[in-house]
Amino acid sequence: MLNYITNNKIQERLIQLRNHPYSWTFAQKVGVDLGDFNLHTHFRALTCLIAVFWFAGWPAAGRAPAKNENAHPINKPIPASGIIDLTAHDFSAGTKVKLTDNWEFFWKAFISPGNTLAKSEKTASLPHNWDGQIFENEKNKGTGFATYRLTVLLPANAPPLALSSRGLSYASHIYANGVLIQAKGKPGAQRADEIPQSYGMVSLLPSPSIVDNTSLPLTTKNAPNEIELIIHLSNYFHAKGGVAEPLVIGNAKAMMLLDNQKNLALRMMIGVMLALTLYHLVLFAARPAERVPLQFAAYMSAVLVYIVVSNNVLSMIGYDVPASLLLRLEYFSLIIGAYFVLQFMWGLYPQLRLPKINMVFSVYVAVFSCIALLFPARLYTLLLPLFQLGVLTAVTIALAIVLTAIKEKLPHARVLLLACLGILIGTVYGVLTHKAGGSGPDNAIYLSVCFFILTQAVVIGRQAALATETLEKLREKLQNTNFQLETRVAERTKELQASVKKANTANQAKTDFLSMMSHELRTPMNAVLGSAQSLKHQALPQAASDLVNTLSDAGEILMTLLNDILDLAKIEAGKLEIEESDVDLRELLGGVERMYRPQIDDKGLSFSLNIEDDVPQLVRGDTTRIRQIIFNLVSNAVKFTTEGSVSIQTKALTTNANRIALCITVSDTGIGIDKKARKKLFKQFEQAEKSTSRRFGGTGLGLAISKELAALMGGDLTLDPKTGVGSSFTLHLDVEIAAQKTAAPKSNKPAAETKSMRRNLRILAAEDNMMNRQVLTAFLASFKQTTEYADNGQQALDMLACKAFDLVLMDIQMPIMDGVSAVKALRADKNGLNTNVPVVAMTANTMSGDRERYLDAGMDGFVPKPMDIRVLYTEMVRATEKKRTRAFAAKLKKPRAKRRA
Repeated sequence: MLNYITNNKIQERLIQLRNHPYSWTFAQKVGVDLGDFNLHTHFRALTCLIAVFWFAGWPAAGRAPAKNENAHPINKPIPASGIIDLTAHDFSAGTKVKLTDNWEFFWKAFISPGNTLAKSEKTASLPHNWDGQIFENEKNKGTGFATYRLTVLLPANAPPLALSSRGLSYASHIYANGVLIQAKGKPGAQRADEIPQSYGMVSLLPSPSIVDNTSLPLTTKNAPNEIELIIHLSNYFHAKGGVAEPLVIGNAKAMMLLDNQKNLALRMMIGVMLALTLYHLVLFAARPAERVPLQFAAYMSAVLVYIVVSNNVLSMIGYDVPASLLLRLEYFSLIIGAYFVLQFMWGLYPQLRLPKINMVFSVYVAVFSCIALLFPARLYTLLLPLFQLGVLTAVTIALAIVLTAIKEKLPHARVLLLACLGILIGTVYGVLTHKAGGSGPDNAIYLSVCFFILTQAVVIGRQAALATETLEKLREKLQNTNFQLETRVAERTKELQASVKKANTANQAKTDFLSMMSHELRTPMNAVLGSAQSLKHQALPQAASDLVNTLSDAGEILMTLLNDILDLAKIEAGKLEIEESDVDLRELLGGVERMYRPQIDDKGLSFSLNIEDDVPQLVRGDTTRIRQIIFNLVSNAVKFTTEGSVSIQTKALTTNANRIALCITVSDTGIGIDKKARKKLFKQFEQAEKSTSRRFGGTGLGLAISKELAALMGGDLTLDPKTGVGSSFTLHLDVEIAAQKTAAPKSNKPAAETKSMRRNLRILAAEDNMMNRQVLTAFLASFKQTTEYADNGQQALDMLACKAFDLVLMDIQMPIMDGVSAVKALRADKNGLNTNVPVVAMTANTMSGDRERYLDAGMDGFVPKPMDIRVLYTEMVRATEKKRTRAFAAKLKKPRAKRRA
């Protein structure tokens, strides 16, 4: 016994330890032999071994100890304190012995190895939990530090041995004959000195010391070898300190082999579970609407974390993780795994879901997850029973769900019942023993988890197969449905295309009809207005002059109506174009005032035109369309106002350096517009009320067209009504500021009324309508000009081939040959007498693109019907000036050609 060995003897035995035949050299040889047992050289053997391990229990090497222990019973420990006699035990057969009794116990002391002077009257049997024990007349709460010492007497022929330690809570060092063989963290005499760590491991023991037989009791005369085991242990971290399980000593080769087998099986199980987790995540990614694979993958992830942290897998692969983090992850994975088990079962059978129970359990999981992640380890380890209760509750509820599913004859319920029974048995066993991951039957909980995961994977796989089969049927049905739908869509598309074509044809027919009617109406209107204009320039009696003015005003009203209808047709056909030019706002608004001043004065109304100083003189826009909108607004204001005033207010807001937001507001104090009439005010052919059309007349097109024109110019026309006290319309336009210049003063009288042409022109007019001939003759007479007439285009070509002319006025729509064809034929004859004669179109075709089409055909000017004498004069002057410019350029080129010759 070490108690009878002096310090000198200890030194001698240490020297013998180095020279002993079963020394570290042999241990290293054992390690080499174990190292030869690897996955790459013995893959098939390991696969068979692992299969036997998981499905048939421990391998033969693991079952053998029980038989040997029965064949070679261990002698009872001798009465001496701190000694256990194993001299009669046969370790060669690979057996193991639990070192449970006769440990010397030193409270609040770290005894050095080989210290024979330190003695203890107290002994301890393992397991030895400190919590609740009386140490130094004080009840312990699981914290402190202590030393355990035991001398093991071994047979002389004992093979190399190993020691397995588990359950040392929570920092420990183990010495064998003075050699530190295991270090789990760092034990300390106070909290600040302790580095907590706890995980199971197997360590080789040094060679036993040789005992002096003469100094031993009679009962141990034949025991030549001994090992002194000393455990330094402290705990300030966990709720329960001490030794939770006995230490185990046994044949080194057998224990190391068994430990390697367990570690390999553990790693293979982790790999399989990781592969299953990834597989179910892929299933979820393929069908995100199906959440069962995701819930199952989350549960397996929690189990993986629990297995990894509780078996110290991270340290095995070289990662040193603090014990506090490992313990938090262990508790968190325990509770979150229970939560996902329940969610998975309810995901399989959503019709059995109990919302209230799920909510209560979710709150429970959230609370205890926060405790495990945020609070000190000592607090949440005290609550371990509540964590275990949550796991048992989840498994019990899952079992109840499966039993209900069996009763309801739901699919896969019987398979799930086996799984739940297995996990329930393993969980109950683990909770009761708290030895999950230990040796022997302690692995039952892992086996139950693996069985549960395997069955759930089978169920999910069957569900996936069923879903795939259903999906294929649905896909086939969908293909048939799609084919039928495509057939119907094709039929409906043909019908729709036919309807659209019919509608387009009808719309085009309407547009053509309006265009034709516009042309046909403009032809007689040309005669009416042209005759009125001619008569205005003649000396007539007052009564005749009044009749001419009335005739002219009526014609202008008819032309306004005709223009509105034509504009409506252009807008609907998408052929109305906006032409930008420099717009003089003050001149434009002044012209409006001059136009309506006589009517305003006749009705006794007051009129005001206010243009703010910050409004620029010139802006870019469509003068004609802006004037048309303002005319419509002022015309309505004058029409619907019997007393009071009409005003035009213009202001501008700068948006940037080159643009302004222009607002032109026309207000009146007329009859106003009630709320019901506002909604239909800007609709075509709509007025405020039926009585309005009877009292004031009108078609209801003016505001609708003005609204459309404003939108085409990128603006808007809005109403700010005041029912019963008038109305206010505002034209909003975002326009560009044009280059400002001082405009030359313009005469209010047309050039045709102040002077004649400089010379007499030889004019040919192709016009088949006699009334238009009379109007044209009267207009040309005012210019001191005469003309010759042709009835159609062909007759005009014949006359142009025989006689030279200075100008051709060409109507477009004529019998035999129209004007466009005649001009093209004229320009095609390069050597003709009048090939380059200027041609001005006279036509009632004023749709968008008509002017461009005529100019592209070779014409030099465009006069719309009804003709305005001023427009006719301007186009004639422009065309003849263009001819003289071309002739002058031709003369300049001829001398140069001669010089080249």
